[in-house]
Amino acid sequence: MPGDIAISGVRILLIDDDPEFCSLLNDYLELNSISLTCAHDGQSGLDILDRRAFDLILLDMFLPDINGLDVLRRIRRMQSPPVVMLSAHNEETDRIIALEIGADDYVPKTFSARELLARIRVVLRRMENAQLLTVRSAEHNGRLRKYYHITPAGLERLEAFRQEWQEMMAIYKFVTREETHHE
Repeated sequence: MPGDIAISGVRILLIDDDPEFCSLLNDYLELNSISLTCAHDGQSGLDILDRRAFDLILLDMFLPDINGLDVLRRIRRMQSPPVVMLSAHNEETDRIIALEIGADDYVPKTFSARELLARIRVVLRRMENAQLLTVRSAEHNGRLRKYYHITPAGLERLEAFRQEWQEMMAIYKFVTREETHHE
């Protein structure tokens, strides 16, 4: 797909209390080279987020221990990966609140796996285009390492800065030369 990002190796955390749904989604995403980690309640999901970084979080609205909106609030205080809310309820009020709190998308649970994969791609593409620098964490020899990647938007901003810097330096040299001639 033109403009599509590579999703191979993407790490997703699914916080959902339905083990069967988690297993089915894991099987499908694995076929697309996406790594899925599942947590079956809000606190477990938050604990996993304390230890590992993810490219995207899929978060159920209604969890057994903590409301999905409260989990979303805590996630937004800790870090800023994109979050896609999932819910069997499709109330407009729930969708609006979730989006206003910081969800990047809201998907009613009547979706197909293909639709969810498409939405994951869209959210990741939007995030990549909005960020100047991306950071990915990966385990290497038992240690968590961070890898930095400058995005196309970051390269454009860097090139604009380089051009502005060159113009400023040319003006500085001209002004300095003029001041030297007048002394």
